[in-house]
Amino acid sequence: MLSPALARNPLLATSIPHRGYSSGFWVAACYMMLFIIRPWETLIPELGLIKFERIFVAVMLLIVLRDGISLRGQYKSVIAFFGCVVFAALLAVNARMAWEEVYRYLPQVVFFMVMISVIRQQHELNLMIVIFLAAMTLYTGKAHWEYYVHNAHHVAQGVNRLYGIEKSEGDPNALAMHVVCSLPFLLYVFRHRKMIAAHSPSWLRPILLPGVVAYAALGISTVFHTQSRAGMLGLAAFFFLASFAFVRGGKILRAIMLALVCIGATWLLLPENVRGRLRTIWDPSSGTIDAQVSGQGRLYGLYAGLTMFRRHPIAGVGPGNFLDYRVRHVDGVPLIAHNLPGQVLGEFGLIGGIAFALMAYLAFKNTRRTRSNARRFKGNPQMAQHEQLAVACRNVILLLLFFGLALHNNLKYDWLWVIAFAGLNADFAKATASRLARFGVRRTSQTGLGSEDLFAMPPT
Repeated sequence: MLSPALARNPLLATSIPHRGYSSGFWVAACYMMLFIIRPWETLIPELGLIKFERIFVAVMLLIVLRDGISLRGQYKSVIAFFGCVVFAALLAVNARMAWEEVYRYLPQVVFFMVMISVIRQQHELNLMIVIFLAAMTLYTGKAHWEYYVHNAHHVAQGVNRLYGIEKSEGDPNALAMHVVCSLPFLLYVFRHRKMIAAHSPSWLRPILLPGVVAYAALGISTVFHTQSRAGMLGLAAFFFLASFAFVRGGKILRAIMLALVCIGATWLLLPENVRGRLRTIWDPSSGTIDAQVSGQGRLYGLYAGLTMFRRHPIAGVGPGNFLDYRVRHVDGVPLIAHNLPGQVLGEFGLIGGIAFALMAYLAFKNTRRTRSNARRFKGNPQMAQHEQLAVACRNVILLLLFFGLALHNNLKYDWLWVIAFAGLNADFAKATASRLARFGVRRTSQTGLGSEDLFAMPPT
């Protein structure tokens, strides 16, 4: 039998001792916020003159190396893909452009390695996700301030478009994608806010729920103000995926109806200029010529990428070479790929395509592995938390693939971060399942016992 202490306090049976946050964790958290806001590009350009990001990455790496970097098998697909990027750069048509892209991607890979090394418990993973959402809240809040107070916007395709507060990821389409792909994590934090707050620093607890509400409002507003058609379709896809979280028993029809109600209500609340922008998706003639060319450009970008792939099948034309090669040797159109398959095959060829597909597949497999572990212990709150985070990661992967139909997001940070979150969550779920099994907790789908009763069950 379990001890009376464990029976009275069920969380003791599945929790490992709560350790303090390491210095490496806090340095990584600071870099995450800095990476999103990127003050050295626009807000404080003086930081760019002293190569502040490179200095910070070097310091972060030294701090983490002190405790050792962990690179388990499931994460080696990221290193393999980065190796393919470097290999493609070595064979690139224009080496200078290719290596510039490699240098921009390298800090993301380093930070990926840092994250999987410094995050060693579930509460640290939860806090890192909260910090990510906090950075996005500050980012979108500042973008709204510039848009409304200083009238900062781009005029493109006949509409005013909100853009970001830095240069690297501030394009309206990219910004909309980043926001939509963060919303599954926001939903996860909202659903498990009490448990997350209970294991978070005390200063975070009173502001967690207001922060979630604030970012939900800012994030959705950002997507519509960017006037990104891909972003608005992605938001509709998120509503569809999120509807399954609020429908019990796998009632697919109810989930679809809930999603349609949410999308319909959102459509009615949209201002006419946004509805007109969306209308150009199914009625191109209702928009400007630029909007029609932009819509058709996705398909032509895929054709251009396939042409590059046929000419350079092994390693493509090289990272960052798509636009220049297309203008010089394909169809003369000065446009980037605007789709994921065209970008991957055109710039990285067969080896890059296989490595990228493997990387995405293993991340998706981790989400399935976590959900499989969770089904063995229905009713347990910790396993429910692991399962919902796995669902959030799965939805982000699906959204990134969806955005890949209209955007070239191959080297965006969203991929590496969701791979890290999914892998870490799978590891923690496996450890939690092992502790539950060790204490004799069994699957209870037919027992009718509550989560607390589970911990009072004797070992089998």
